Amino acid sequence: MTRLFDFCFAFFGLLFLLPVLLLVLWVIGWFDNRSPLFMQKRVGRYQQPFVLVKFRTMRPETPSVATHLADASAITPFGRFMRR
Repeated sequence: MTRLFDFCFAFFGLLFLLPVLLLVLWVIGWFDNRSPLFMQKRVGRYQQPFVLVKFRTMRPETPSVATHLADASAITPFGRFMRR
């Protein structure tokens, strides 16, 4: 019975708080670098391209290299928090 309550509270908590969390992350990202979302083309199943949308953690002018090869100063303050 307790497991059922835990599952229900977790489900409804996520359902109702997820929009609030996304809004807060959007606002913080907007003030951090004016472009909170990053869109990247990737290759998926059966070699079909798709667009991946994620929160930006590096400055927009950063060259497109692997994350571990990028300069540490390219990471935004909010991005440093998100990567932890």
